[in-house]
Amino acid sequence: MIKKKILAIVYRKKNNKEEILVLKQNATDKIHQAVGFYVITGAVEGNESSTDAVKREIKEETGVKNIINIQDLETVFEYKHPAEGDCLCQEYCFAVLVDDEVRHLSKEHTEYRWLSIEDFIETVYWYGDKSDLKKLLDKFI
Repeated sequence: MIKKKILAIVYRKKNNKEEILVLKQNATDKIHQAVGFYVITGAVEGNESSTDAVKREIKEETGVKNIINIQDLETVFEYKHPAEGDCLCQEYCFAVLVDDEVRHLSKEHTEYRWLSIEDFIETVYWYGDKSDLKKLLDKFI
């Protein structure tokens, strides 16, 4: 079985500089059981498009509504995760430009930060090589 997911790197332009959003995982979350700062991820539900899933996940996890642009980064990560059961996850990556503030956090998260590109690369938990993350960022910033 394959589970389709999205990964959204949410960013904004403030004072002529890009800032990227990270969310701190709630240590008491029994599903993910991880601690650290992450980007927004989530499952695509039913017949929902990937773009609609991106919009829904951003709204659910942060309350951010004013989305300016969603860019498909044409990158898909495949992995198996114990919290996802015995299925292959395919995570489609998007860059999302917003003009809004975080209005609330879902119970999955305890904190958020808007970071410079350099601080984002240093801070975010990334499963792969961070040089690959930099290449991904170069596609839109």
